[in-house]
Amino acid sequence: MGRHCYSISRAAAPLLLIASAAATFVGCGSSAGVGVSGTVKVNGALLQNGKITYRPVASTAGNGGSAEIIEGNYQLADVPIGANVFTFSGFVLTGKSIPGPGGDPEPERKNAIPQHILKEGVEREISASGPQDFSLDGPV
Repeated sequence: MGRHCYSISRAAAPLLLIASAAATFVGCGSSAGVGVSGTVKVNGALLQNGKITYRPVASTAGNGGSAEIIEGNYQLADVPIGANVFTFSGFVLTGKSIPGPGGDPEPERKNAIPQHILKEGVEREISASGPQDFSLDGPV
């Protein structure tokens, strides 16, 4: 088999370098996002444990992501600028025991997120890094 040798003209080399650098910084389908953090309250009380998930409204704005909610606090990175829908999940302990897998007792948990929030989420316009606090009120 023969060897193939390719050369790049001196005029094309800087353009190739610039294109390569641009591809490195832009990435594949990614968009710049901002850090968002804050608190999540359900009917006035901090949500002790849960998850917050976001997705941009415009499909061209990037991907979604999620973070744990711990003692009512969360921190998200790379949230796209613009409209995003935030959804939540979380449970509270009822103080009762129920049979778990295999028959062993385990603590009973119930949903802590209001029903309309579970179905629709919360749409927010993100314009910069900073706090975004959520008060989720309504019947669970």
